Amino acid sequence: MRLKLKNRKANDQPAWRIDRAGAHDLPQCVSIYNRARARSDCFDGPDIDLTQFLTLTQDEALFIAIHTDGQIGGFASVFEPASFIHHLYIDPEVQRSGLATLLTNVACQHCASPPRLKCLIVNHAARAFYRSLGWHESENPEFSHEGDWIWITARS
Repeated sequence: MRLKLKNRKANDQPAWRIDRAGAHDLPQCVSIYNRARARSDCFDGPDIDLTQFLTLTQDEALFIAIHTDGQIGGFASVFEPASFIHHLYIDPEVQRSGLATLLTNVACQHCASPPRLKCLIVNHAARAFYRSLGWHESENPEFSHEGDWIWITARS
């Protein structure tokens, strides 16, 4: 099913709402995670399954953008004790529709201190997105099995 790109319904009600994910939402989140990473040119590796997704998001608050038709357009996960936004993935069909900003804003509301996240240096689209929100990047890259990454922090 193709998701709708517009953010408002005809009666001017928001087409998307943000909610906490429930167990029944997780398969759609796994699908979005796999499809978004496959569409990107900066991630390698096989698709993950639900068990792996649960491990990746363990102890994190998981928020979904859900359309009035019930389809999930994206998700964000936050490790609240560290004000760390761990995941932000948008379905490739609705990228650049405002959902990333909407989910980022909600994730930030669940952070006690200025939120921060890690971003691969080669993920130019994500870096540009966060810069457009006024976030700033660290100057010292670090390394992981997925490649060099930097910290990006919201301005307080």
